[in-house]
Amino acid sequence: MTSAGFGSEAAKLSDIRKVLESTDTLDKPLGAKYLTAITEMENVIFSLHRFGKIDSQDILLSDDIKFLQNAFCDYETSLEERNALEAISGAGKNVFGDRVLSRTVDYAITEGKFAGIGKNDKVLVVGSGPFPETAIAYAESFRCNVTCVEKELRFCEISRELIETLGLSEKIKVANCSGEHADVSGFDKVLVTILTKNRGEVLKNVSRYGAEIIARTSFGSSCLIYEPIGREQLEMFHEKRSLIRWGKNFTSSLLLEKK
Repeated sequence: MTSAGFGSEAAKLSDIRKVLESTDTLDKPLGAKYLTAITEMENVIFSLHRFGKIDSQDILLSDDIKFLQNAFCDYETSLEERNALEAISGAGKNVFGDRVLSRTVDYAITEGKFAGIGKNDKVLVVGSGPFPETAIAYAESFRCNVTCVEKELRFCEISRELIETLGLSEKIKVANCSGEHADVSGFDKVLVTILTKNRGEVLKNVSRYGAEIIARTSFGSSCLIYEPIGREQLEMFHEKRSLIRWGKNFTSSLLLEKK
């Protein structure tokens, strides 16, 4: 049962789910129908930001929320892969011209300042995907050395080729490994990205090494797009600071240290 206060938004999101479910496989996840539905979903959630830290389950049932989260993950991952391949081939003239990539890059720069990343830091990015835009933003903005950890071999290969194309091979390395088993020793800061799977296990692993942890999560209506970190997954940490950005953004960050 949804809250009466969000009935209009809930109805819109339910309709969007029906569109996403009904689109033909050939139209997923970057086809016209899918993209239109995703854009409409973003706009509804942006409109809900005015309520701040609302409970997403006041808007939709858990099954609907999980569906929307998975749909947006598929969309964002496919978008990153397409844009990375275009940049490698030279077809993409503006590497960060896409609104989702540019939004992430802008946020990463704000996040890096929030976390105090400096040129002497060694930074690990867990779950960097096919287009490691956060690692690129860190390396270019803060002149630090970055290592990406990505469990999908194909994404690692695309990322390495993109990084070489951008002339950043000396600053950014990519390792094919899961975050649950990554060796974090020797790193000053570790970012756990918002699309990282099994974030509880990843956080447990990276906390063993003493690095400062930047954990991306979501609050309020943004939880309809990105799965938040659960309270139980944060029990072993002190939350030093949080970066919460409303407006045209879905991501927030927690600066954590182990208790």
